[in-house]
Amino acid sequence: MSQSERYRPGQIEKRQTGNGPCWYFRYQQTIEGRPVRKRIRIGLVSEYPTRAAAMRAASGIREEVNSPPGLLAERQRRFEDVIARYEREEMPERYSTRSGYQSMIRVYIRPKWGQVLLADVSPYKVRTWLLKMDCSTRYRGHVHGMMRVLFKFAMLWEWMPMEVNPMSLFSLPGATKRSREPETISLEQYQQLLPHLQQPFRLMAQMATGLGLRCSEFMALRWGNLNVLEGKIHITRAIVEGREGDVKTQHSKKALPLHPLLVEALLAWRHQTEFNKGSDYIFASPAMAGEKPYRSGSMQTRKLVPAGKAIGLPFRLGWHTFRHSYRAMLRRRGTPIDVQRDLMRHADVHTTTQVYGGVDVEELREANSGLVESLFGGKLQ
Repeated sequence: MSQSERYRPGQIEKRQTGNGPCWYFRYQQTIEGRPVRKRIRIGLVSEYPTRAAAMRAASGIREEVNSPPGLLAERQRRFEDVIARYEREEMPERYSTRSGYQSMIRVYIRPKWGQVLLADVSPYKVRTWLLKMDCSTRYRGHVHGMMRVLFKFAMLWEWMPMEVNPMSLFSLPGATKRSREPETISLEQYQQLLPHLQQPFRLMAQMATGLGLRCSEFMALRWGNLNVLEGKIHITRAIVEGREGDVKTQHSKKALPLHPLLVEALLAWRHQTEFNKGSDYIFASPAMAGEKPYRSGSMQTRKLVPAGKAIGLPFRLGWHTFRHSYRAMLRRRGTPIDVQRDLMRHADVHTTTQVYGGVDVEELREANSGLVESLFGGKLQ
């Protein structure tokens, strides 16, 4: 048997890259009688913390390297082959999306289906498994969606017939519903809250409620994003778990109008903070010497939650509460729905009305009272 026909088990090696330590699959192949070393990227060490995890992820690469065209299909692929190639070639770049997908694959999908033949992963078996999973109905829906994506790429790669996606043959009752309605605060509660927050956390709350920004967005803001003369602020980046990247969608990049009162508050903070250059983060952390902004999760636990308790909120106050409250306040002021959509920087008005919808009890009471009083003529008959 010639060298080119021998099985190439390859080796797993770790190399330093610009994005951090990375795993590679290294093997040797004979081309035109000469040995040629080749290297294929598996993924970052942060994605595969152990060598064993990297070896599992490399199984699909090893099969492809050692299989003539069409041979692996004849041997019937495992679902692990689909997972490994998806992780290597198709995994989204955005950190928050990527980490969420990796978590679903690592915790649920790979342990259950990794060693099962692709042809044996039937819709009925997957549906039965999903319904028994120990997690929320909504999260089961996310895992179902992840399985749908994996099957879609298996068809794209021609690893299975390009027919109906098997995961589209069933749905999970309640998977698209929230387990609870998002909380909001009223204008009065917001005004009570501010005295319990010191700078710059008060300004963070003002930015989140006055502009409807996500915490990942206002934490990534730099002084250069402000255009004081035109009264605008440009949202261009986001920070999730300390990693800076692109914003959630293209629509999230829209410039927002900046009211003179917010401009005044921002300039007052710029005069106060030592990190006030155009390239500095607006909410730079002194503990990180200004190299990084504050961590939103830590600040929520240490600053926001105690402030919410201090004014008697019956729920755990979070940064996203301000975004939901922003939309609720716009609605109560009678802002046209298309304007609400653009201020929230949503691609679809459905997101504005459904995900950020809902009417608080006082609005319901006010609308209902007016009708009942007209029906009864203002008195009981």
